[in-house]
Amino acid sequence: RVNLNKVSKRTVETLITVGAFDDFGYPRRRLSAALDTIVARAQKKQKDTASGQDDMFSIFSSAQPSSDAVPDGDEVLGDYNDVGEWDMKTLLHNEKALLGYYVSGHPLDRFASLTKSLSYQTVSQLPECDRFAPVVLIGQISAMRAIPSKRGGRVAFMTFEDRTGSIEMITSGQKLDHYEQALSSGEPIMILGEVKPPRHDGDELKVDIGRRNEELTVPLVQTLSELQGARTRSITVEVNEHTLPSPKFNRICALFEDPNHAGRCPVIFKLNTKSGHTVFLRTRYTIFPNEELNHELTQLLNGARVEFLDKRATEQILS
Repeated sequence: RVNLNKVSKRTVETLITVGAFDDFGYPRRRLSAALDTIVARAQKKQKDTASGQDDMFSIFSSAQPSSDAVPDGDEVLGDYNDVGEWDMKTLLHNEKALLGYYVSGHPLDRFASLTKSLSYQTVSQLPECDRFAPVVLIGQISAMRAIPSKRGGRVAFMTFEDRTGSIEMITSGQKLDHYEQALSSGEPIMILGEVKPPRHDGDELKVDIGRRNEELTVPLVQTLSELQGARTRSITVEVNEHTLPSPKFNRICALFEDPNHAGRCPVIFKLNTKSGHTVFLRTRYTIFPNEELNHELTQLLNGARVEFLDKRATEQILS
């Protein structure tokens, strides 16, 4: 019904990407995949209407359906039933890029189980810290600019963000060279640093990466994906017995057997039985924890809960 001379396909695609059509109940990826077909058929229908053919066809539609009749939305989208939805990382990236903020969640939501087990400070807590206090921050670098330093090498100025606010961070020399890839990745990261007090009145509080006079044996900058992979000792997939999709079981096994997912972490099903009990079933599969696997599992199992467990939680289950 929309005048496609005024609302372009690109406009509709952008609206799909940021969730404007979510209330219709279709995944954004599925709508995006079907968009070319939908627009082509809409253009044909509008052209027929403008030329008067639509009125003529409607006279005979009840007696003899036209082979060129425009199908409704469900028929068009029926060709795209299996494409599923984009993973949360892609959804949030698209929203941020097009809107300037997140709608469906926050990038840190993907690592909720990991961050619950970590001790760290938020940006809003930094003004309460002592001068040169060591801090651990978890968030994202939203902007980064590296320039030549007067002392040689380069110095980088970054904007670090978490759920509570943003702050400027600084690093240079070997630290910049070593951690530049992680800092510029756009991924949620953990940073070990120290509070840099303002030099002059009116200056903003900053954080330096690294610690003064302190040698650390752990990385100063690490993506949460890397950290999660290093700390995870098992993977649990929570499903309900009455909704366990038997026809998809072979596809689930094939997913676990994929060499791209091979690793050392055992797969454990957390089965909620019809009688109200919870049973843990260890499988013969061992895999490497990553977000791609998490997304594929939740797509196959209709939103089943997947958790990456550390050593202590794993021992509690398997003991």
